[in-house]
Amino acid sequence: MLIRKALRRSLVLAAALGGLASGVAAQTLSSGTSPDSGTQTRSRVIEEVLVTARKEEESIQDVPVAVTALSEQNLKNTSTFSTVDLQYQVPNITTREQGGQSTAAVFQIRGQVQNEVIATLDTSVAFYDDGVYIARPHGVNIAFVDIGSVQVLRGPQGTLFGHNTTGGAIVVTSNAPDASEFSGSLSASAASFGSEQYTAVLNLPLISDTLALRLAAQTQSTKGYSEDLTDGYQHATKNHDFFRARLRWDATDNLSFDLNGQHIKIDQRQNAILPLFTLRPSDASFIDALANGDGLRAEACCLTFALAPDYYDYVRGNSYDTTYDPGFLPETGIAITSLTLTNDWQTPWFDTQFIASVRSYDDLINRLDIDGTPNKIVDTKQTGHGEQISYELQFTGLSLDDRLQWAAGIYHFEEDVLDLGETDAFLSVHVVSRGYIENLSQGIYGQASYSLGEHWGITAGLRYSTDDKDLRVAAETAGNCSIPEEYRDPGESCLGTFEKSFSKVNYTLGIDYTPNDNVMVYASLTTGYRAGGQNLRGTTPETLAPFDPENVTQVELGMKSDWFDRLLRANIAVFLADYTDIQRTQFIAVNGVPATVTSNAASATISGLEAELTALPTDRLELGASLGLLSAEYDEFLGFDGTDKSDEKFDDVPEMTYSLSATYTVEFVAGALWMSRLDYSWADDIPSQQGNLKYFRDRGYDPEPITTFPATGNLNARTSLSLPSGLELSLYGRNLTDEFRYTSVVLGQGPDFVSRIVSGPGRNYGVELSYEF
Repeated sequence: MLIRKALRRSLVLAAALGGLASGVAAQTLSSGTSPDSGTQTRSRVIEEVLVTARKEEESIQDVPVAVTALSEQNLKNTSTFSTVDLQYQVPNITTREQGGQSTAAVFQIRGQVQNEVIATLDTSVAFYDDGVYIARPHGVNIAFVDIGSVQVLRGPQGTLFGHNTTGGAIVVTSNAPDASEFSGSLSASAASFGSEQYTAVLNLPLISDTLALRLAAQTQSTKGYSEDLTDGYQHATKNHDFFRARLRWDATDNLSFDLNGQHIKIDQRQNAILPLFTLRPSDASFIDALANGDGLRAEACCLTFALAPDYYDYVRGNSYDTTYDPGFLPETGIAITSLTLTNDWQTPWFDTQFIASVRSYDDLINRLDIDGTPNKIVDTKQTGHGEQISYELQFTGLSLDDRLQWAAGIYHFEEDVLDLGETDAFLSVHVVSRGYIENLSQGIYGQASYSLGEHWGITAGLRYSTDDKDLRVAAETAGNCSIPEEYRDPGESCLGTFEKSFSKVNYTLGIDYTPNDNVMVYASLTTGYRAGGQNLRGTTPETLAPFDPENVTQVELGMKSDWFDRLLRANIAVFLADYTDIQRTQFIAVNGVPATVTSNAASATISGLEAELTALPTDRLELGASLGLLSAEYDEFLGFDGTDKSDEKFDDVPEMTYSLSATYTVEFVAGALWMSRLDYSWADDIPSQQGNLKYFRDRGYDPEPITTFPATGNLNARTSLSLPSGLELSLYGRNLTDEFRYTSVVLGQGPDFVSRIVSGPGRNYGVELSYEF
């Protein structure tokens, strides 16, 4: 049942939207007019944006779904270089590099987020690369290369997508080969901090109108913007190499095959980790206990200060420089290879698409000095490799005189991962875990939209999902097996096997009303499901217990509208979500050593609003704005120790975001174009590490003011001169207000310190020269 408190919170928003829709409908029915009436014809209107949110290419204004679409040109004009930059263009979304693994990305949409990227946890937001679900978001935060569009769908997805998710989906589509003409592009850019990037794209028609090959390659490097003051090394360096080859064969007018191969190599040094705070012992009894060998007990406090009394000598606030252990190299890297075959077949009755994909990663390494001091307090290392294989068969069509638009599909996904983790803590404690993870996910889904006449339409969808999560794990602490004896496999000295299966039926119901060609209002009821899993880091019966799926039920009301002969576009959505069996990962002490455990600890209510506006005051000037409001509150949240944590905030969830943009374009007589654009975005306070704050509060200190990223704006600018010859010169600036950006790490249960992970550079500038042919 949806919670009354949240319903009252959203009532005004829903009433406002409903009143606006009723007013539009009444005006249309009574006078026969449309929002276009009385305007003067202009040479330029707001461009039609095509999306595939319902598996068919259609105008974004005709889709009763909250979706934002960014074209290739829009990505370039806004200097949206990677998925991490999407938060500056899309309401109610935050994106960032994962704090401990900067080769991976973390996405939050409508309060749904999964901060860990280990294979025992599914993501809250699905990422699709050319139609393929990417289970582990490694490599998805590198620069966009030859991308045709990016679509961000907000809210639960499942009845039209291969994998089920609770928060939404990010769909990235590369440019397809074109067999009609030879084309390509070359670009080179240089930016602050020694950054260089070189990109080449080549489209080769091999057989005219039948067979084509498209190649895209990019190499990117930066010398970094941080320094390790201990050894003098530069950090936050990047060396990225990317290559894609797509071969498309149009065998007939109705049958095509697309073979897509990618290789990604990432080699970089982690962003700086800064020490902020550590608890100090209240009296000498703790030091005596430590000297007597009793300092590692679960209730121990202040180990960091006891082992490093000079800790505060290295606290320097907001700094891009750090002081790691002597000789410590915080490297991170990965190599990713993928191959995808897509077959499209159009029949007289329906269209089919079959997608088969294999994606593997090797050479994964992540090393962190989590305390950020020259003292060896907590250092971690993760290595491993993994492979995913997926198959999806989709059917789409129009029936009943094109009044019924439908889609159906079958999905199979399997994944095998080896995860090796090592932690060196408190000078001499060495913790090792080896996880062998096997995941199997299968689903069958279908959705249909039926036109009831000229103005009304209804939608219904259904999905059945099954998930199998298997884990074999070995763990040692200080040379002793950490797997309880009763959980060890027969004949194994330190290896346990854990298996769990889940299944779920999800649905979507919707209705839409189109009073005229320029306005549509809709309402939907949608459910989403995120599979349960296993606890990779557990070492006790309680911490090795599997966790169950979490579920979301969402009500959404929305409006899509164009006004004044398509000189103004206004899209609005309000939503209310009931969020149950929430999976929350918490730090606890296991044998005196900090560990993480995931459990179904909470339920919550989330409500919000999203608005996106585009206006053309003149043929040369385009204005844009977006607004996101989000209220996420726990109805219940029990800590692993049974304490009430329902007053905590949601990690990575700001209450408000907005953006403003202005683009001015001038066309010269010779055909040259000059474009200048300003983008400003703002996000409210972003909480972090909420689940680990109570430990410190119980000991007299509240870390929330230093772990919360304060409300901050971001200003980007770009200007470009494009010549008819295909040559383009661009200048850009990013983070022009020079904001310091970070995420936090909070470790209680003995280490008792707070660190800050720098998440991006300060003010930076760049120049780019490109040539299209």
